[in-house]
Amino acid sequence: MIKGLKMCVGVVLLAAGCRSIGPDTVARDRFDYTTAISDSVKNQLLLNLVKLRYGDMPLFVDVSSVISQYSLENGIEYNFQWEYPPILRTPSVGGSNTFTDRPTITYTPLTGDKFSKSILTPIPPSAIFFLVQSGRSVDSVFFLCVQSINGIHNRYDAPMRSRPMDPDFIEVLTRLRRIQDSSRIGMRIQTVTNNQSTVMYFGDKVSPDIAGDIAWVKQKLGLDPQISEYKLVYGSMAQPGEIAILSRSVMEIMVQLASSIDIPPEDLQQNRAYAVTATQESLAERMRLRVRSGKAKPADAYMSIAYRDKWFWIDDTDLQSKQLFSGILMLLSLMESDKGANQPVLTVSTG
Repeated sequence: MIKGLKMCVGVVLLAAGCRSIGPDTVARDRFDYTTAISDSVKNQLLLNLVKLRYGDMPLFVDVSSVISQYSLENGIEYNFQWEYPPILRTPSVGGSNTFTDRPTITYTPLTGDKFSKSILTPIPPSAIFFLVQSGRSVDSVFFLCVQSINGIHNRYDAPMRSRPMDPDFIEVLTRLRRIQDSSRIGMRIQTVTNNQSTVMYFGDKVSPDIAGDIAWVKQKLGLDPQISEYKLVYGSMAQPGEIAILSRSVMEIMVQLASSIDIPPEDLQQNRAYAVTATQESLAERMRLRVRSGKAKPADAYMSIAYRDKWFWIDDTDLQSKQLFSGILMLLSLMESDKGANQPVLTVSTG
Protein backbone atom coordinates (compact mmCIF):
# COMPACT_ATOMS: atom_id res chain seq x y z
CA MET A 1 0.00 0.00 0.00
CA ILE A 2 1.33 3.36 -1.02
CA LYS A 3 1.23 5.77 1.90
CA GLY A 4 2.30 8.85 -0.12
CA LEU A 5 4.30 10.16 -3.02
CA LYS A 6 6.40 13.33 -3.08
CA MET A 7 7.63 14.97 -6.30
CA CYS A 8 9.97 17.95 -6.80
CA VAL A 9 10.39 19.52 -10.23
CA GLY A 10 12.91 22.33 -11.07
CA VAL A 11 12.79 24.45 -14.18
CA VAL A 12 15.72 26.70 -15.11
CA LEU A 13 15.49 29.20 -17.93
CA LEU A 14 18.77 30.66 -19.12
CA ALA A 15 18.55 34.05 -20.77
CA ALA A 16 22.19 34.88 -21.28
CA GLY A 17 22.03 34.23 -25.00
CA CYS A 18 18.98 36.38 -25.61
CA ARG A 19 20.90 39.61 -26.13
CA SER A 20 24.59 40.52 -26.70
CA ILE A 21 26.21 42.95 -24.26
CA GLY A 22 29.10 43.74 -26.61
CA PRO A 23 27.76 46.82 -28.46
CA ASP A 24 26.66 48.54 -25.24
CA THR A 25 30.18 48.38 -23.79
CA VAL A 26 31.92 50.13 -26.70
CA ALA A 27 30.66 53.69 -26.10
CA ARG A 28 31.27 53.48 -22.37
CA ASP A 29 34.63 51.68 -22.35
CA ARG A 30 36.26 53.57 -25.21
CA PHE A 31 35.73 56.97 -23.59
CA ASP A 32 36.26 55.80 -20.02
CA TYR A 33 39.60 54.18 -20.82
CA THR A 34 40.62 57.09 -23.08
CA THR A 35 39.97 59.56 -20.28
CA ALA A 36 41.71 57.44 -17.66
CA ILE A 37 44.81 56.82 -19.80
CA SER A 38 44.99 60.47 -20.88
CA ASP A 39 44.80 61.72 -17.29
CA SER A 40 47.44 59.24 -16.15
CA VAL A 41 49.83 60.29 -18.95
CA LYS A 42 49.46 63.97 -18.02
CA ASN A 43 49.92 63.32 -14.32
CA GLN A 44 52.95 61.13 -14.99
CA LEU A 45 54.64 63.89 -17.02
CA LEU A 46 53.90 66.52 -14.37
CA LEU A 47 55.26 64.25 -11.65
CA ASN A 48 58.46 63.67 -13.63
CA LEU A 49 58.92 67.44 -14.13
CA VAL A 50 58.62 68.03 -10.39
CA LYS A 51 60.99 65.14 -9.66
CA LEU A 52 63.61 66.63 -11.99
CA ARG A 53 63.48 69.91 -10.09
CA TYR A 54 64.14 68.00 -6.89
CA GLY A 55 67.00 66.03 -8.44
CA ASP A 56 65.09 62.76 -8.70
CA MET A 57 65.23 60.40 -11.65
CA PRO A 58 62.16 60.51 -13.93
CA LEU A 59 60.46 57.25 -14.82
CA PHE A 60 57.92 56.66 -17.58
CA VAL A 61 55.55 53.69 -17.53
CA ASP A 62 53.42 53.12 -20.61
CA VAL A 63 50.05 51.42 -20.73
CA SER A 64 50.80 48.81 -23.37
CA SER A 65 47.45 46.99 -23.41
CA VAL A 66 44.00 47.01 -21.86
CA ILE A 67 41.98 43.80 -21.96
CA SER A 68 38.47 43.81 -20.55
CA GLN A 69 36.47 40.58 -20.33
CA TYR A 70 32.75 40.51 -19.63
CA SER A 71 30.30 37.76 -18.76
CA LEU A 72 26.54 38.00 -18.18
CA GLU A 73 24.52 35.15 -16.68
CA ASN A 74 20.74 35.30 -16.15
CA GLY A 75 18.61 32.52 -14.69
CA ILE A 76 15.06 31.82 -13.44
CA GLU A 77 14.30 28.81 -11.23
CA TYR A 78 10.76 27.52 -10.50
CA ASN A 79 10.12 24.78 -7.88
CA PHE A 80 6.90 23.09 -6.81
CA GLN A 81 6.02 20.01 -4.68
CA TRP A 82 3.23 17.49 -5.28
CA GLU A 83 2.17 14.90 -2.68
CA TYR A 84 -0.17 11.92 -2.85
CA PRO A 85 -3.00 12.05 -1.92
CA PRO A 86 -3.18 15.11 -4.19
CA ILE A 87 -2.02 18.11 -2.19
CA LEU A 88 -0.15 20.88 -4.01
CA ARG A 89 2.32 22.58 -1.77
CA THR A 90 3.20 26.28 -2.17
CA PRO A 91 5.47 26.72 -5.21
CA SER A 92 8.65 28.83 -5.08
CA VAL A 93 10.27 31.03 -7.74
CA GLY A 94 13.86 32.25 -7.71
CA GLY A 95 16.14 34.13 -10.05
CA SER A 96 19.78 35.15 -10.50
CA ASN A 97 21.66 37.77 -12.52
CA THR A 98 25.44 37.91 -12.56
CA PHE A 99 27.59 40.46 -14.42
CA THR A 100 31.38 40.15 -14.29
CA ASP A 101 33.99 42.65 -15.55
CA ARG A 102 37.63 41.52 -15.42
CA PRO A 103 39.92 44.26 -16.78
CA THR A 104 43.59 43.35 -17.28
CA ILE A 105 45.98 46.28 -17.78
CA THR A 106 49.62 45.79 -18.82
CA TYR A 107 52.26 48.39 -17.92
CA THR A 108 55.63 48.68 -19.66
CA PRO A 109 58.42 50.76 -18.05
CA LEU A 110 60.34 52.92 -20.52
CA THR A 111 63.93 51.83 -19.90
CA GLY A 112 67.14 50.98 -21.71
CA ASP A 113 67.27 51.56 -25.45
CA LYS A 114 63.69 52.82 -25.65
CA PHE A 115 64.35 55.39 -22.91
CA SER A 116 67.53 56.52 -24.64
CA LYS A 117 65.91 56.94 -28.06
CA SER A 118 62.69 58.51 -26.84
CA ILE A 119 63.93 60.77 -24.03
CA LEU A 120 67.68 61.36 -24.44
CA THR A 121 68.04 61.58 -28.24
CA PRO A 122 67.89 65.12 -29.67
CA ILE A 123 64.75 65.87 -31.66
CA PRO A 124 65.47 65.80 -35.43
CA PRO A 125 65.37 69.30 -36.99
CA SER A 126 62.82 68.04 -39.51
CA ALA A 127 60.45 67.07 -36.65
CA ILE A 128 60.76 70.58 -35.23
CA PHE A 129 59.76 72.13 -38.55
CA PHE A 130 56.93 69.64 -38.90
CA LEU A 131 55.54 71.11 -35.68
CA VAL A 132 55.80 74.57 -37.23
CA GLN A 133 54.15 73.37 -40.42
CA SER A 134 51.30 71.88 -38.38
CA GLY A 135 50.32 75.37 -37.22
CA ARG A 136 52.34 76.01 -34.08
CA SER A 137 54.20 79.30 -33.86
CA VAL A 138 57.85 79.15 -34.89
CA ASP A 139 59.03 81.27 -31.96
CA SER A 140 57.41 79.05 -29.32
CA VAL A 141 58.60 75.81 -30.97
CA PHE A 142 62.17 77.08 -31.37
CA PHE A 143 62.29 78.53 -27.87
CA LEU A 144 61.25 75.19 -26.43
CA CYS A 145 63.03 72.72 -28.71
CA VAL A 146 66.14 74.49 -30.04
CA GLN A 147 69.32 75.16 -28.07
CA SER A 148 71.03 77.05 -30.87
CA ILE A 149 70.50 78.04 -34.49
CA ASN A 150 73.64 78.70 -36.55
CA GLY A 151 75.60 79.28 -33.33
CA ILE A 152 73.14 81.71 -31.70
CA HIS A 153 72.22 80.15 -28.34
CA ASN A 154 69.03 79.89 -26.34
CA ARG A 155 69.10 80.01 -22.53
CA TYR A 156 69.24 76.78 -20.57
CA ASP A 157 68.48 76.46 -16.85
CA ALA A 158 69.90 73.03 -16.03
CA PRO A 159 71.39 72.82 -12.53
CA MET A 160 74.80 71.57 -13.73
CA ARG A 161 75.34 73.56 -16.93
CA SER A 162 73.10 76.59 -17.14
CA ARG A 163 73.90 79.30 -19.69
CA PRO A 164 72.35 82.68 -20.52
CA MET A 165 70.62 83.51 -23.76
CA ASP A 166 72.57 85.19 -26.55
CA PRO A 167 71.31 88.74 -27.15
CA ASP A 168 70.08 88.06 -30.70
CA PHE A 169 68.21 84.80 -30.06
CA ILE A 170 64.88 86.37 -29.10
CA GLU A 171 65.09 88.83 -32.00
CA VAL A 172 65.71 86.01 -34.48
CA LEU A 173 62.63 84.18 -33.21
CA THR A 174 60.52 87.33 -33.21
CA ARG A 175 61.34 88.08 -36.85
CA LEU A 176 60.84 84.45 -37.88
CA ARG A 177 57.37 84.65 -36.27
CA ARG A 178 56.51 87.74 -38.34
CA ILE A 179 57.71 85.98 -41.49
CA GLN A 180 55.61 82.93 -40.56
CA ASP A 181 52.52 85.10 -39.98
CA SER A 182 52.93 86.44 -43.52
CA SER A 183 53.09 82.85 -44.87
CA ARG A 184 56.55 83.44 -46.30
CA ILE A 185 58.42 80.63 -44.57
CA GLY A 186 58.04 76.95 -45.38
CA MET A 187 59.62 73.54 -45.54
CA ARG A 188 59.78 70.74 -48.07
CA ILE A 189 61.44 67.35 -48.45
CA GLN A 190 64.04 67.16 -51.19
CA THR A 191 65.26 63.87 -52.68
CA VAL A 192 68.64 63.70 -54.41
CA THR A 193 69.98 60.30 -55.53
CA ASN A 194 67.72 58.44 -53.07
CA ASN A 195 68.83 60.66 -50.18
CA GLN A 196 66.15 62.77 -48.53
CA SER A 197 66.88 66.10 -46.92
CA THR A 198 64.71 68.79 -45.35
CA VAL A 199 64.85 72.23 -46.91
CA MET A 200 63.62 75.47 -45.36
CA TYR A 201 62.79 78.30 -47.72
CA PHE A 202 61.70 81.94 -47.65
CA GLY A 203 58.95 83.03 -50.02
CA ASP A 204 59.17 85.86 -52.54
CA LYS A 205 56.75 88.70 -53.35
CA VAL A 206 56.77 90.03 -49.81
CA SER A 207 56.03 93.43 -48.32
CA PRO A 208 58.94 95.77 -47.58
CA ASP A 209 58.66 95.08 -43.82
CA ILE A 210 58.81 91.29 -44.27
CA ALA A 211 61.60 91.66 -46.82
CA GLY A 212 63.53 93.57 -44.16
CA ASP A 213 62.92 90.80 -41.62
CA ILE A 214 64.10 88.12 -44.06
CA ALA A 215 67.25 90.13 -44.89
CA TRP A 216 67.99 90.66 -41.19
CA VAL A 217 67.55 86.96 -40.36
CA LYS A 218 69.81 85.93 -43.25
CA GLN A 219 72.48 88.39 -42.18
CA LYS A 220 72.32 87.43 -38.49
CA LEU A 221 72.44 83.68 -39.24
CA GLY A 222 75.24 84.10 -41.77
CA LEU A 223 73.12 82.83 -44.67
CA ASP A 224 73.83 83.52 -48.32
CA PRO A 225 71.50 86.45 -49.19
CA GLN A 226 71.34 85.45 -52.86
CA ILE A 227 69.47 82.19 -52.27
CA SER A 228 66.16 81.41 -50.58
CA GLU A 229 66.44 77.67 -49.82
CA TYR A 230 68.64 76.21 -47.09
CA LYS A 231 69.26 72.65 -46.03
CA LEU A 232 68.42 71.81 -42.41
CA VAL A 233 71.14 69.94 -40.53
CA TYR A 234 71.76 68.99 -36.92
CA GLY A 235 74.71 70.72 -35.30
CA SER A 236 76.16 73.91 -33.85
CA MET A 237 77.73 75.48 -36.93
CA ALA A 238 76.54 75.49 -40.53
CA GLN A 239 78.25 75.08 -43.87
CA PRO A 240 77.33 77.38 -46.78
CA GLY A 241 73.71 76.82 -47.80
CA GLU A 242 72.79 75.22 -44.47
CA ILE A 243 70.86 76.11 -41.34
CA ALA A 244 72.33 74.24 -38.37
CA ILE A 245 69.84 73.41 -35.62
CA LEU A 246 71.21 72.19 -32.30
CA SER A 247 67.99 70.70 -31.02
CA ARG A 248 67.20 69.61 -27.51
CA SER A 249 66.19 66.17 -26.34
CA VAL A 250 62.89 65.59 -24.56
CA MET A 251 64.88 65.34 -21.31
CA GLU A 252 66.46 68.77 -21.89
CA ILE A 253 63.03 70.25 -22.64
CA MET A 254 61.69 68.74 -19.43
CA VAL A 255 64.62 70.17 -17.44
CA GLN A 256 63.96 73.61 -18.94
CA LEU A 257 60.24 73.43 -18.15
CA ALA A 258 60.96 72.17 -14.64
CA SER A 259 62.92 75.35 -13.99
CA SER A 260 59.68 77.37 -13.96
CA ILE A 261 57.90 75.26 -11.33
CA ASP A 262 56.78 77.15 -8.24
CA ILE A 263 58.93 75.48 -5.56
CA PRO A 264 58.04 76.16 -1.89
CA PRO A 265 60.58 78.62 -0.42
CA GLU A 266 61.50 76.29 2.44
CA ASP A 267 62.56 73.59 -0.03
CA LEU A 268 64.83 76.06 -1.82
CA GLN A 269 66.31 77.27 1.48
CA GLN A 270 66.99 73.71 2.59
CA ASN A 271 68.59 72.90 -0.79
CA ARG A 272 66.02 70.20 -1.54
CA ALA A 273 65.43 71.70 -5.02
CA TYR A 274 67.64 73.89 -7.17
CA ALA A 275 66.97 77.61 -7.61
CA VAL A 276 66.69 79.36 -10.98
CA THR A 277 67.47 82.96 -11.87
CA ALA A 278 64.39 84.82 -13.09
CA THR A 279 64.35 86.05 -16.67
CA GLN A 280 62.96 89.29 -18.08
CA GLU A 281 62.63 88.24 -21.73
CA SER A 282 59.02 88.55 -22.81
CA LEU A 283 59.09 85.33 -24.88
CA ALA A 284 60.78 83.43 -22.08
CA GLU A 285 58.08 84.61 -19.68
CA ARG A 286 55.36 83.65 -22.16
CA MET A 287 56.85 80.15 -22.53
CA ARG A 288 56.92 79.43 -18.79
CA LEU A 289 55.04 76.37 -17.60
CA ARG A 290 53.23 77.73 -14.56
CA VAL A 291 53.12 74.87 -12.07
CA ARG A 292 51.77 75.96 -8.70
CA SER A 293 52.46 74.34 -5.34
CA GLY A 294 50.81 74.23 -1.92
CA LYS A 295 49.96 72.15 1.11
CA ALA A 296 46.38 71.37 0.11
CA LYS A 297 44.94 69.71 -2.97
CA PRO A 298 43.64 72.37 -5.39
CA ALA A 299 39.93 72.58 -6.11
CA ASP A 300 40.11 73.68 -9.76
CA ALA A 301 43.12 72.15 -11.50
CA TYR A 302 43.85 70.95 -15.01
CA MET A 303 45.96 68.27 -13.35
CA SER A 304 47.52 67.81 -9.94
CA ILE A 305 49.96 65.43 -8.28
CA ALA A 306 51.14 64.84 -4.72
CA TYR A 307 54.89 64.77 -4.08
CA ARG A 308 56.86 65.08 -0.82
CA ASP A 309 53.76 65.92 1.22
CA LYS A 310 52.95 68.82 -1.12
CA TRP A 311 50.64 69.34 -4.08
CA PHE A 312 51.76 70.59 -7.50
CA TRP A 313 49.26 71.58 -10.18
CA ILE A 314 48.44 73.55 -13.30
CA ASP A 315 45.39 75.79 -13.06
CA ASP A 316 42.54 74.87 -15.35
CA THR A 317 42.24 78.56 -16.28
CA ASP A 318 45.90 78.76 -17.39
CA LEU A 319 45.35 78.10 -21.09
CA GLN A 320 48.95 78.99 -22.00
CA SER A 321 50.44 76.36 -19.69
CA LYS A 322 47.88 73.79 -20.80
CA GLN A 323 48.80 74.33 -24.46
CA LEU A 324 52.50 74.18 -23.63
CA PHE A 325 51.99 70.95 -21.70
CA SER A 326 50.06 69.43 -24.61
CA GLY A 327 52.97 70.31 -26.90
CA ILE A 328 55.34 68.30 -24.70
CA LEU A 329 53.04 65.30 -24.89
CA MET A 330 53.04 65.65 -28.68
CA LEU A 331 56.85 65.68 -28.71
CA LEU A 332 56.91 62.53 -26.61
CA SER A 333 54.72 60.86 -29.21
CA LEU A 334 56.99 62.05 -32.04
CA MET A 335 60.04 60.67 -30.27
CA GLU A 336 58.53 57.24 -29.62
CA SER A 337 61.13 54.93 -31.09
CA ASP A 338 58.84 51.96 -31.81
CA LYS A 339 55.79 53.55 -33.34
CA GLY A 340 52.69 51.63 -32.50
CA ALA A 341 54.46 49.15 -30.24
CA ASN A 342 53.38 50.76 -26.98
CA GLN A 343 50.08 52.30 -28.02
CA PRO A 344 47.25 51.38 -25.64
CA VAL A 345 45.04 48.67 -27.13
CA LEU A 346 41.56 47.96 -25.87
CA THR A 347 40.43 44.37 -26.40
CA VAL A 348 36.88 43.53 -25.36
CA SER A 349 35.74 39.93 -25.05
CA THR A 350 31.95 39.65 -24.92
CA GLY A 351 31.64 35.89 -25.10
